Amino acid sequence: MGNYYGDIFGWGFGGGLMMIIFWGAVIFFIVWLAREARGGNHSDTPEKRLNFIRPQVLFTQ
Repeated sequence: MGNYYGDIFGWGFGGGLMMIIFWGAVIFFIVWLAREARGGNHSDTPEKRLNFIRPQVLFTQ
């Protein structure tokens, strides 16, 4: 079922489209972590964190 790296890096579960979605999500997560670690927003209150993580909370207030 393909070579080792093909199965590991996404071709094994769904083909090219799944690989693009998966790696796009991985890259987005890494960028998000980098922005968090750099301290993009210095307000560390839990409410602000929730609003940052779940933007739909902003619309219910």
